[in-house]
Amino acid sequence: SSGWRAVLVVAFIAGGIGIYSLKKDSADGRVLMWRVATQAALGAPVDGVGWDKVAGTYGEAQENYFASGGASATDMLVADAPEYVFNEYLQVAIAFGIPAALGMIAIIIGGIVVAMRAGAHGYAGGATAVAVVMMASYPLQFPLFVVAIGLMLAGCYLSCRSRAVNVIATAVIVGSCTFFLTHNRTVDVRTGFSVGHSLHKMKEYRKSNANLLPLLAHSSDPMLLNIIGKNYQALGMPDSAEYYLNKSVNRCPNRLYPHYLLMRLHADTSSFNREAMMREAEIVATKQEKIPSPAVEEMRAEARSILEERPSYMLKSNSR
Repeated sequence: SSGWRAVLVVAFIAGGIGIYSLKKDSADGRVLMWRVATQAALGAPVDGVGWDKVAGTYGEAQENYFASGGASATDMLVADAPEYVFNEYLQVAIAFGIPAALGMIAIIIGGIVVAMRAGAHGYAGGATAVAVVMMASYPLQFPLFVVAIGLMLAGCYLSCRSRAVNVIATAVIVGSCTFFLTHNRTVDVRTGFSVGHSLHKMKEYRKSNANLLPLLAHSSDPMLLNIIGKNYQALGMPDSAEYYLNKSVNRCPNRLYPHYLLMRLHADTSSFNREAMMREAEIVATKQEKIPSPAVEEMRAEARSILEERPSYMLKSNSR
């Protein structure tokens, strides 16, 4: 018996290593998200920030993490701007507070234990599967999944012979699901960004920022920061432009575009800073981009012309 257990343990570990090797970048990205999300949850541990502000809060936490200087090269490589943190326990902790997340975990574990003791192995297995999926995915983003999970857990508790457990557990689950479904409002960031970006292209820079700045609370996307920075540069406010572009750099350090925008900002005749310009040009010319493209090559060519100190780098405006 002990020999078989040892074989199973070794097989489990080997399987885990094999799966990790196949999807290494994805696994490293999840670990980074969970680490940053934990810090985000600790920022509002009691009552959370609200379901619609999870992504924005995560983005700020990731900025702080990379700005601290303690991130590894792997972290910088796999960093992204997720809409969800791919762990519903951490998602709930950020949105509604750590006590709410612990309460959800207690309800799930309690349901599995009750179902196992009652011999309702189907319900116990289903609840266990739900618990695992919630650890690395985002089922709570869909109301139908919320209802299905609630029904699964209710079935676990209803398998108990105790009338009191049946009534109390069912009331708690129904109340929890009702609360969640009435407090899971989201904001249409994509439409808002499209409007703000269109206003930017129309050179309505103040109106563009008026649309984009409120979206920062609801999104981790660094493109919001990039367009806001470009708007401030066009408005003749280079300090504000630099502030938001540096936030974009820290939010996703593997992105080349914010460095390019900073290079052009410092090359602008109205805010010329040769040292900063050359520093950013060196980054643009040498930094490895995750996905090569013609746009990247254009940015690199412009950076190389600056490093070679050709007169054309003196820019009057940020047209890109």
